[in-house]
Amino acid sequence: MGGPSQQTVSNQQGLVTAETNLANYLMSQGQQDTAQRNALIAPATSFYSSIASGSPKTAMAAAAPLITNINQGTEATKEAIYDATSPGAARDALLAENARSGSTNVASALNSTYLNSFGQLANIGSGFGSFAMGETGQAGSGFGTAGNINQSVAQMQEASSPWSFLGQLAGAGGEAAGGLLGNAGLFAGKAAAAA
Repeated sequence: MGGPSQQTVSNQQGLVTAETNLANYLMSQGQQDTAQRNALIAPATSFYSSIASGSPKTAMAAAAPLITNINQGTEATKEAIYDATSPGAARDALLAENARSGSTNVASALNSTYLNSFGQLANIGSGFGSFAMGETGQAGSGFGTAGNINQSVAQMQEASSPWSFLGQLAGAGGEAAGGLLGNAGLFAGKAAAAA
């Protein structure tokens, strides 16, 4: 009986090894990329989680850099008003408007950040899930391909075995005998029912 050559089997086994190595690499790379992605998104996740927490103290602490920038702008405008206007009702009105505008800008920034935080957290979670699943899926596909190649090699080797023919012959004989006995039982049952 002819079967696959040793070179064919060796080539197939080489493919199995290559696919398994690639799958292991992708799995390892996926784990490293996931760890790196976690580190990169941790500040954004922490920020948006603090904003979305509902705690004014936590939200203010998270938004402190944003609020500081607004307050610095408000303070710079206040200094410009003092430098550009003389004391009196006009200066007082401008200073009051500047203070109100600064408070409004802080409140607006906090509200906007709060409302956007939920979508940002959802995007981070969705992106993370897709990223991790993609690399894990590629690794799983590599392991599956290696398994299919390995199964193909085993089937080729089994088909080339002299015992394979005898096993197939015995299996076919067993199926035929089972079929005949089954049919004999069916006919006997019909004959008994007819009698």
